[in-house]
Amino acid sequence: MNTASPTPPNVPFTKAEEQTIQKKYSRLVSLLSPITDKEEKKLQEAFALSYKAHAGTRRRCGIPYIIHPLNVALILIEEIGIKDLTTIICALMHDVAEDTPITLEEIGEQFGKNPQIILDALTKIKKPTDKEEHPHMAVINFQKIFSFFNKDLRIGPIKIADRIDNMRCLDVMPTHKKLKIAHETKAIYAPLAHRLGFGRAKSDLEDLYLKYVHPQDYHQIAQKIKLRRPERQSAIRTFARPIVKLLKEKNINCRTEMRIKSIYSIYEKMNRKNIGFDQVYDLFGLRIIHDHRDEEITKCWQIYGLITQIYSINPHRTRDWISTSRSNGYEALHMHAMSKKGEWVEIQIRSERMHKVDTQGIAAHWKYKSQGQKELSQYINYEELLQEMSTLAKQDPDIDQAVQDAQLALYERDISVFTQTGQRLFLPKGATVLDYAIQTMDDQGVYCTQANVDGMLQNKSYLLKNGQQINDIYIDTKQQLQPEWTTLTHTLKARKIWKEAFSTFSAAKRKKGEKIIQRQLTPKNIPLTAATEQQLKNFFKQENLDLLYYKIGNHTIPQEVVQDFVQFQEERTRKEETNRQSSPKDAPRHMVITGEESEEYQLAPCCNPIPGDRVFGIVPPTKSTIDIHLLECEKAPSLITHYSSSLVEVTWQHTNLLFERCIKFTAALNRESKNKVLQILQEFDVLSFNLEKTHHHTIGTIILNIHNVHELLRLIEKIKKIEGVLEVSRDTPPSSVSNFI
Repeated sequence: MNTASPTPPNVPFTKAEEQTIQKKYSRLVSLLSPITDKEEKKLQEAFALSYKAHAGTRRRCGIPYIIHPLNVALILIEEIGIKDLTTIICALMHDVAEDTPITLEEIGEQFGKNPQIILDALTKIKKPTDKEEHPHMAVINFQKIFSFFNKDLRIGPIKIADRIDNMRCLDVMPTHKKLKIAHETKAIYAPLAHRLGFGRAKSDLEDLYLKYVHPQDYHQIAQKIKLRRPERQSAIRTFARPIVKLLKEKNINCRTEMRIKSIYSIYEKMNRKNIGFDQVYDLFGLRIIHDHRDEEITKCWQIYGLITQIYSINPHRTRDWISTSRSNGYEALHMHAMSKKGEWVEIQIRSERMHKVDTQGIAAHWKYKSQGQKELSQYINYEELLQEMSTLAKQDPDIDQAVQDAQLALYERDISVFTQTGQRLFLPKGATVLDYAIQTMDDQGVYCTQANVDGMLQNKSYLLKNGQQINDIYIDTKQQLQPEWTTLTHTLKARKIWKEAFSTFSAAKRKKGEKIIQRQLTPKNIPLTAATEQQLKNFFKQENLDLLYYKIGNHTIPQEVVQDFVQFQEERTRKEETNRQSSPKDAPRHMVITGEESEEYQLAPCCNPIPGDRVFGIVPPTKSTIDIHLLECEKAPSLITHYSSSLVEVTWQHTNLLFERCIKFTAALNRESKNKVLQILQEFDVLSFNLEKTHHHTIGTIILNIHNVHELLRLIEKIKKIEGVLEVSRDTPPSSVSNFI
């Protein structure tokens, strides 16, 4: 990321800045020690080249630019754990070819082929004729990085360290760029750090994302952790004391430390389970790290057994990641024990080597010069990783699809299953029999009907569980493929193969559907452009255009509904033309809104913001009005990345307008708790209240008029406190969103 300011070249640094630069470089050299004279000379040459190339250039925050590559190199060593000299040299020069006249060829002549390959991957592709960044350039540059992974995996940690330092300097960036960079970080870089086993880097990136996208939540959680820390430290020390004493008596060499849950993990858990900060019981935990190299697994289980002699445990919360490690190499034994005060405490048991793997990922067991990629494959599924990166590199440069594909490829593999021959296969939580069939049988697996799972026949939609074995897969190539089956695929490989198979199967009806649309639009003089197709997808709430054409050609979508779209599009085209003639060409960078109907903006019905919500505005190329979305809107990552140059800062103005909104809750209600709900609702302007009984629980739906988000949150908090209420959430109102684009 180029964050250099337009400072004239050759502006001398101050004496204090020169001292800071020299101090960082000296620390870099000392951290790499011991190194040979030849290696130190190469390091000095790389630093000198970078220093000269960035001479007089400063970052937006005002510091000398050379401090950034020094920071990246230090992050690699101190926080990620990589001391490979080539990696550090490339970190020092990673912006040289991109931001200065020095070429990759010149770097290759001086430092060799490997640094040139790595730096080529890290150098962004530019479109010098464009004033604004092309919407797809971010994706194209990601694909370039992924395409180089099979040449040198060291590209990954450098890019992650670079992003960490850039995120730490994000305060000085304009708001629209902050949001774009933060969402990119959450969607791509944090999952990549996880996939490579860089646990600390992943947590740092997620926390930094939260800091800039949801700053209030970030600072509130950080402050609460700070206030709770002294008390929890004392409690954990008291809890650990008898364990340490017993382990010492049994001659087990170990150390203990307190584990603190990351800010983002707490935020995510609070939102996923709809609970308050005080209900997150595993904020702090105990980590026991032993130093018995020859008995790693045995000692972990011995420690586990000794703890059960002191505290009661929850056997259902035990997680064995030492017999079968996670796909990113993570190994540990997790357990939950009840303290004498009646509090559950999570305990992680591991060896020193396992602990190093958790914090340093692939760097913990990979010395590139001596062991290389063969050694690495013993700890993570290296071939699978390269295959995924290669697939990502070949995807179409569509931002929405690219983000989805990257998240599929870099997912957290929560389960492992076994093939008929006993080979272990990692899959994401939620993977189905169809996922497994395609993963193991490629194209033929698309026609899977059922499989033998642990001796029982299960259909293609069956959700696989950790440790299960799949023996036989049953195939029927004559069955008619159904578009809904795409929801049964949860890996990049399965999704890609399925889409290709269904595309071939549905080609004729898809072409027929496209002709139907063209035939309807032509008499109205409306061309079937990319913008029209985007409006078509939004009208029918269908993300996949090919699937939409298939449904039209297959008459799943009736002709009269297609005509409704044509009429809507005709009216919209007239309105857009009127707005285009009367509106200024450039959208404002900031606007104040009340939420009332306006020709200047529209509240996005996909997330329905109300006064007080944290929102952003955006002007898609197909519109002249500004769409207002919640920052939490599920469309936000792709919109912000795709249309970053069209982002608008939005401020709410106080208003007495009323907004119709909806709240849903899940509960096990008795007569008393039901009466409490009714009593609370008397305080609000409720339009309707409905209770629907399911097999286990009751689903409550409340539609009401409110002035702002504070009123909505007040109602949610009141309902949360009622006994028997399991979950409360803000819901999309029942009004149609099909016509929103």
